Amino acid sequence: MGQQNQKTALQKQLDELKQKVAGLQGGLSQVRKRIQGLTAVKPGGGHAVVDRTRCTGCGLCEQLCPVRAIKVTYVANIDAQRCTGCGICVQNCPHGALSLTGR
Repeated sequence: MGQQNQKTALQKQLDELKQKVAGLQGGLSQVRKRIQGLTAVKPGGGHAVVDRTRCTGCGLCEQLCPVRAIKVTYVANIDAQRCTGCGICVQNCPHGALSLTGR
């Protein structure tokens, strides 16, 4: 009976490790998406701006911004000093609420 309990405990630990690895892979997927976005659009001196009539406050832009220049309360708010103008938020906004200045 002792060996069976050990096998059960080891199986539980293995399952927990598999879940952790799956979570890490999901995070890695988001990092890859950010990197692809950074290479797809080169910064051009401008910054993102929000059309508040179109923004729904979904928060996707805030999650994707590599420099954390976006904070969403009810709508997205851009820190123009921090924004590099990479365009990741513009490319991924499902509502077309973001654009870049100086383009």
